[in-house]
Amino acid sequence: LDQSPNKRISRAGMSVICTMVLVASVMLTSCAPKTDSDTVLALSADEIAIIDAVFSDWVSEEAPGGVVAVVSNGKSYTHAYGMANLETGTPLTPESRLHVASISKQFTAYAAALLINEGKLDLSSKAQDYVEEVQQIEEPLLVEQLIQHTSGLRDQY
Repeated sequence: LDQSPNKRISRAGMSVICTMVLVASVMLTSCAPKTDSDTVLALSADEIAIIDAVFSDWVSEEAPGGVVAVVSNGKSYTHAYGMANLETGTPLTPESRLHVASISKQFTAYAAALLINEGKLDLSSKAQDYVEEVQQIEEPLLVEQLIQHTSGLRDQY
């Protein structure tokens, strides 16, 4: 991992990467119940040192932190850096619930694009065929509408 100044990832960029990895981790690791020994990804000390170096700026009691997850073959390594709540002095943990909100949209669209390229998803197909949570909606809800944010579904708020 090149950490030279011109190749260093900004804190905002790292937030995006962390969120993407966290969302992917949640999606991949929540598919089936497993025991702890089945889900823990063993990383080498060198690999952990590289991750820690990337997140070294996040180790502070004076700034919000981040959670990283590395997922490979259904196993994951997670670690938290920094604070979950500055007012109460609560540190982040890998179990902290994070509000990823709209930042997850671009990663979902990218994942859909990968599936479209592989022929596993069709933009003109009904989302009800893929997403159990929208099966009760009677009108056809197209995958394309979800990706373009034109589905008419209400926001969570």
